[in-house]
Amino acid sequence: MLASGSITGQEEGGWLHHEIGLFYEQLFHEKGEERYLDSAHDFYRQALFFSPKDPAFAYSLANIEFRRQSLKDEPDWSKVREALNNIYKIDPDYPEARVLDSRILFGEGKDEEADQLFNSMADHIGDDAGALLALAEAYADQGDGSTAA
Repeated sequence: MLASGSITGQEEGGWLHHEIGLFYEQLFHEKGEERYLDSAHDFYRQALFFSPKDPAFAYSLANIEFRRQSLKDEPDWSKVREALNNIYKIDPDYPEARVLDSRILFGEGKDEEADQLFNSMADHIGDDAGALLALAEAYADQGDGSTAA
């Protein structure tokens, strides 16, 4: 039995599945095999099942879908948008979601809109380490290393 004030079994299930997803995502980075992205996607989806109101889990799922689509010759950004919209339903101001939104815009070839979104949020992120890292990665992906640093 869980002690009063501790996390519930369902929340624990969410975190466990999320951690396993992170493990598979790391394997993808080390080995470069897409099957690890698929496994990470499955575990992130399960984490969100256990904790449907956790924006971090929803972000992990959307971000891994972004990576999966980025590897395709003809990405289907609507799948990423669908996952992104789930984050906005949970937390409309989740900073990492706004960064991912701009990355999708870049992927769709809407560079001007993406730049506007980047510029509008860079000042609002503050000291949020996760959002700053996501923003730096997005700038680096676009070849803007000086801004990323």
